[in-house]
Amino acid sequence: MQKRECYSSGSLLPVLKPVYDCFLQRTGNLVLASLLLIAGLVLSTTSYGQKKTDRKIDLNFRDQLLSTIFESMEQQANITISYEASSVNRLGKTSIVQKQITVAAALDLLLKKKNLQWKIVDDIIMISAKPSDSLPATNGRNTTGLQSAPPSETAQDILRGRVVNDKGEPLDGITIIVKGTKIMTLTNANGEFTLQDPPEDAVLVFTGTAIETFEKKVQGRDFLSLKAQTRISQLQDIAVVSTGYQKTQKRRLIGAVSTVNGSDLADIQTTGSFEKSLSGRVAGVYIRSNGGRPGESGTVQIRGINTLTGNREPLWVLDGMPLPTGEVSANVNELLTRGLGNIPPEDIESISILKDATASAIYGARAANGVVVITTKQGRNGKNYLSYSGRMSVSEKPVNKFHFMNTAEKVAFERSLFTDFKDPYGGRVVSILNSVEKGNITEAEGESQIGDLMHTNTNWMDVIMRRATSQSHVISLSGGNDKTQYYASLNYSKANGVLKTNNYENAGLNIKLSNYVRKNLLVRFNLYSTIKRNKEGQSAIDPFTYASFANPYEKPFNADGSYASDLTYVTTTADVSDPFSGYDKFNILNELSKNTKTDSYGNARAQLGLEYTFLKNFRFTTTGAFNYSIVQTMDGSAPGTYRSKVNNWMKFVFQDVFFSGVPDSYNNGFLRESSAKVSDYSVRSTFEYNKNINRHFVQLMVAGELGGNKNNQFFHLNPVYYPEARIAGYPDIYSYFPSTKLNLKALGGTDFKEERSASLITSGSYSYDNRYVFNGSFRNDGVSILGNRNQFSPLWSAGLQWNMHNEDFLKNNPVIDRMVLRAGFGYRGSINKNGIYPFSYYSLNTSGSTYNGVLYGNSITYGNPVLKWEKKQNKDAGLEMSFFKGRINTELSYFHEKVIDLLDQVQVAASGGRTLTVENASSISNKGFELSLRVEAIKSGPFLWEIGANISKVRNKVLKTFYSSAPSQTLTELNFNTKFVAGYPVDSWFGLKYSGIDKNTGHLMAWAQKQVRNEKDGQVFYTYEDKEIDVTATSYNDIITQYRPYYLGSRQPDCYGGFQSRFVYRNWDLFAGFSFASGNKIQGFNERWSTPDARSSDTKISRLNRLKENEYRWRSPGDITNIPQYYLYANAFNSVFTDYDLESGSYLKCQSISLGYRLPKHLMERFSLSNAKIGLSATNVFTLSSYSGTDPETQTAFGYPNTRMFSLSIELGL
Repeated sequence: MQKRECYSSGSLLPVLKPVYDCFLQRTGNLVLASLLLIAGLVLSTTSYGQKKTDRKIDLNFRDQLLSTIFESMEQQANITISYEASSVNRLGKTSIVQKQITVAAALDLLLKKKNLQWKIVDDIIMISAKPSDSLPATNGRNTTGLQSAPPSETAQDILRGRVVNDKGEPLDGITIIVKGTKIMTLTNANGEFTLQDPPEDAVLVFTGTAIETFEKKVQGRDFLSLKAQTRISQLQDIAVVSTGYQKTQKRRLIGAVSTVNGSDLADIQTTGSFEKSLSGRVAGVYIRSNGGRPGESGTVQIRGINTLTGNREPLWVLDGMPLPTGEVSANVNELLTRGLGNIPPEDIESISILKDATASAIYGARAANGVVVITTKQGRNGKNYLSYSGRMSVSEKPVNKFHFMNTAEKVAFERSLFTDFKDPYGGRVVSILNSVEKGNITEAEGESQIGDLMHTNTNWMDVIMRRATSQSHVISLSGGNDKTQYYASLNYSKANGVLKTNNYENAGLNIKLSNYVRKNLLVRFNLYSTIKRNKEGQSAIDPFTYASFANPYEKPFNADGSYASDLTYVTTTADVSDPFSGYDKFNILNELSKNTKTDSYGNARAQLGLEYTFLKNFRFTTTGAFNYSIVQTMDGSAPGTYRSKVNNWMKFVFQDVFFSGVPDSYNNGFLRESSAKVSDYSVRSTFEYNKNINRHFVQLMVAGELGGNKNNQFFHLNPVYYPEARIAGYPDIYSYFPSTKLNLKALGGTDFKEERSASLITSGSYSYDNRYVFNGSFRNDGVSILGNRNQFSPLWSAGLQWNMHNEDFLKNNPVIDRMVLRAGFGYRGSINKNGIYPFSYYSLNTSGSTYNGVLYGNSITYGNPVLKWEKKQNKDAGLEMSFFKGRINTELSYFHEKVIDLLDQVQVAASGGRTLTVENASSISNKGFELSLRVEAIKSGPFLWEIGANISKVRNKVLKTFYSSAPSQTLTELNFNTKFVAGYPVDSWFGLKYSGIDKNTGHLMAWAQKQVRNEKDGQVFYTYEDKEIDVTATSYNDIITQYRPYYLGSRQPDCYGGFQSRFVYRNWDLFAGFSFASGNKIQGFNERWSTPDARSSDTKISRLNRLKENEYRWRSPGDITNIPQYYLYANAFNSVFTDYDLESGSYLKCQSISLGYRLPKHLMERFSLSNAKIGLSATNVFTLSSYSGTDPETQTAFGYPNTRMFSLSIELGL
């Protein structure tokens, strides 16, 4: 036997040794250099001046308002200036003519005679009135109409105060005026202010750019603690939204775009990928959990389904650059590669979801499923900031929600089966009674053995599952000055799954640097790196299925502590037709402990960007992204295990040659190792022109993009493996079997793919007076995996927006703060990589056919050189409104989408060597509406109650496809899957309608559509009429030839959304989030299909545990029940699919409840902290649903369950 040494699958580092060799050695120098650079930046205290304000601009204005001049400065210098428009415009018009003047000098000139000042706060230039100690003495008169408080020569009373926003954060630059006087002051960076000797009956007026003006009486107090109301309408207009290509103020952005702040993700704790935290938060976005396995990502679906057979996930964009999709597939666990588990929620600044063509068509042929743009945190001007976020969590042990029999009930049930059928094949009780019947043992001995079984009543869910723990830690450091900013974070998480042998780990390092090499040249560098590992015990039998169907009288351990054998779950009697039979040592705990699969993942992504501003209004940007990933899997089974037996490489050899099962002497374990290495690059260069001419704003962009990826996969199988000795090899069988009988292909293989793409992008935007906005975009994409004829796909979009609140008839309206009406039209696309290549290729024969002793190729896969992109047409309209100073905000959107040229099967003439091929032959449509609402229900003093809700209604329809009507074959047991049928939604169910159980015969009755022949005026035509049929007594052939199925519903929900509620009282914060979905049908828990003996006879199914309701099966005429008559060699439900097998998938889930407390300011100051918060939360709190399966959200009856999780979290900042 050939031998080789294998790596251990124990702790994280030994398992990841191959990853370190192939991955870390390639990226280690890059990570080390980045860390050294961060260290240098932290230690450096050199000030480089205000580089943003050193940018030069041209100003040529005569008798213009300051607000108009400020807008021009913003566009030329790419800066943001914050000011109170009404206040500065009251100061009159100004003239300034300067060439190549710096921003700082221009501000000084403009504000010098206005008694205004400017300063930089978080990269924003704040304009405000000069504080009292800065105003010149002018005999109480100045151009602003404000007067500073005169200096006091004697001791005076001092009023102190502090102003914070709704979230308790300090507000800088708020103007405080003593009403009726010219005395004023400003708040500092901590939101604090002082006033000397104010009158006891004084009324203070608080104004600022970001707050609603309000008044407060002093009433003789010496300290005021105040909370200001955020000015929603103006903030919404000037809020900057990132589309990945550009950052645009929302007032100039057309399209259906929803934004979620990174801080909101902390309300829902998850392990692994964060997209589950978005569930129920964004209108038009349906996020479904795929299970509770640690690290499991969710499924994200934006505005319905846009493909039949291709990828349905949106395009993910990280800090401006698209992420690779479909990184690693075959032979590798997608648990580690799907989703965005590489980015911890604590590092996310915001998430923008682009839902329509107007917003996302700039991504062209990758945007049909929508775009999710993630912006991570970055460094800011100011002192270094060190933060820590930690969480400890406990997940409940799963419970078996299905009503299976206990030992007493199962023993009685098996007795009744033996009485009715005398079938020797069954559970332990049936076997014992059969031995008594045959005289092998006495009746007393039989009853004694049955009595021994009665002493055991095992809850297998308790045996296999556990209460699981998890932890996560994130440390970040940020800071910088006006020239250089940095942000670095280190994260680690570890989670134990509820399955006892499941453990998951994740560690990552993220770094972001930006530096002004010159005053008009900005360099950015981002590095994202992560390592993951998932280790899980393996079994040929799904452990969650086993926990339900294993007989309760079986036990996990013998009296001496050794593993007990389950003699009923697997076949214990050898069968020459079944190479898996004849195994009498099965124990699920033994299987999970000796069979292990370990997946290791390493990823590094580097982004380097240059931004050069020139010729006053032009900007050139180039960004390159390089991504490298490696995934390795070690899947081993120990000798003698059941998994080793049923997956034995030689199982078919023994069946074909010796007509027997695999002998125990050849059950020597196996080791399958696979790896995948993926490198991906993308380079984009952009020219951008921005010009603000009085009330006119123009923005133009031209960009080019190149990309490509290489995917190299490899696997090999060792049919012999001894994990304790770490030895693997091959059996010495070649002298016994001819090579043509050996499946040599299964011993190893490799796969290499390479793709390239090129794109040309243009876009333009025009705005007049911030009231009327128009934009358009055009993109032409080309890829290497399509034939030359259709390699490129031109796509475009256009949109209009009317900011109605800026019109005279709505300005200063006491009810309506903001009203925006928009409409858009455009095209997006996608490429279905599940299709076929443009060229044909052959496959080698592995079945044993040879020519002159050599295997020959006997399988051809035909290509299609004229395949095209799948294209999506989008029409969209929306209305956004804000009322009562931002207390009520709502958005309504309507969309109608049509997707054409979808890949689908098409029948062709058999003379071409095939009867089916894949073409761009199908089309579907999605239309519906979205409604979102946010309300500040109560806002009084220290108390705030916010409510948010959204609902989406999506109507999906297949317009054209392979099936113009539901085929009769969908009734058969071989077609219990959803279908794509023209005129119906995607993923539709078809079958009979359950009628009941005939009380006289015990037969299954159902309704079907029977074909009826009609004749009129000599013309023959056929119609269908409802007919109740006896399914049990009707032949299989008659069912599929004479009857047509009904439409029973769609697996996809047509209505979904969520709602949230937040209570804030002083330093306390209480949050609750819910999500819901309805309108779909999913397969419920059905023991006939879920049991290992699915679709077998009733008596064979009953070998394992069954639901309690089977005690009331039909046994004699007159019985009224929903369980049909049992049969010795058949099953009443065996041949047809009915709506009895479907259940409503509707649910309402409480995603999260969290309670947080932020320490008071005086306590934080005592410990030199700038932030300190502690929180408690519960996730997956409860689900309201009539569904009988594990979780309606996962749409599966079985699977890794989502269990309730409780967390304790802490946040600290220095």
